[in-house]
Amino acid sequence: MFTVVWTEHALNDLADVWVAIDPHTRDRIEAAVNWLNATLRLDPNEVGESRDNNRRIAFAGVDD
Repeated sequence: MFTVVWTEHALNDLADVWVAIDPHTRDRIEAAVNWLNATLRLDPNEVGESRDNNRRIAFAGVDD
């Protein structure tokens, strides 16, 4: 099991988006963040796609 650590910059960006959106979209973002955190805790090296400088990118699809 791994620990997910959000940078202050990422949390601030998320908070900015959070306060600017409607409740339905907040629910969708909350579901995506929960999915991402849970998935990264299990096996972060298998989430998303690899990028330069030992980075990865992932997209959380959330249905309506």
